[in-house]
Amino acid sequence: LQEYLPESLKGRQYYEPGQQGKEASIKQWLEKRRGKDV
Repeated sequence: LQEYLPESLKGRQYYEPGQQGKEASIKQWLEKRRGKDV
């Protein structure tokens, strides 16, 4: 497995979806994904 992301950027969060409209489902998806991959 090759990783190209610098260590200093690992775990950094750039986007936090809100609770309105489609963002609510995006938020659920991100939480599920972060729980498994992080």
